[in-house]
Amino acid sequence: SPHVPAGQIAMINVAAGTESATVPHGSSVELLECVRSLVSAERGLTRSLENTLPLLSGRFSSGTGGVSSSTSPPPLLPTPQSMSEVEAILAVARTYSSRTSAPAGWKPTLPVFGFATPSPLPHQLRGGALGALQLRMAREERRRNKRAAEDKEKEDQAAREEQERKRREAEESAKRGREEMEEDGGGEGTPRAGNPDPKRRELNDRRRSSANAAQLPASDLEARRREQQQRNAQRQARAQATSMNLSDSSSEEEDDSSDED
Repeated sequence: SPHVPAGQIAMINVAAGTESATVPHGSSVELLECVRSLVSAERGLTRSLENTLPLLSGRFSSGTGGVSSSTSPPPLLPTPQSMSEVEAILAVARTYSSRTSAPAGWKPTLPVFGFATPSPLPHQLRGGALGALQLRMAREERRRNKRAAEDKEKEDQAAREEQERKRREAEESAKRGREEMEEDGGGEGTPRAGNPDPKRRELNDRRRSSANAAQLPASDLEARRREQQQRNAQRQARAQATSMNLSDSSSEEEDDSSDED
């Protein structure tokens, strides 16, 4: 066009990337070379900024006043320019997320309950499976220990009750043996030293029978009553035999005295 200078036409053609440009001779060739080098340097600077921008901080100093002003944070990675780059980025992200140790939705700032490991392996912590397993095992171990402690306490209680029962039975048997020995030794009509008289012995028997009646069931009580009746009958028979022996001996002594006279 006659209204556009030849230098501007050359700059436009170089910026557009065309190789065939109409350039004048002389000093315009030097100007064209300078513009081409400037455009190349500007393109290299643009590529460098695009690569280094994610690594820069979100705060930039103003330069004149020295006061830093907050701007919007830059993107973490350069923006993909085509769908092939998008698919590649998504594939890499999926592969990385499936091979890392932390499951989906993992937040490192939250506290971990149940267990903690400094360097988990990739197959660990996936979906919290290992944590749930260890937590279940800990609960089962705690329940098992509690059940074992309860069983041991029950066994100890049963052993103490058995020992107490045997001790009471031994005391009762010894007491009954002493009473029977006292009854056998005190069967004669006159009371001896250490043996109570028949009335007191009968009173003691009644008191023991009344005390045992409150502790024994009906069948045992009936058996004790029959046993007591048998002992009373035996005691009366021994007393009668003793009295008859005494009367016979007294009659024999009277006969002997009469014969001597």
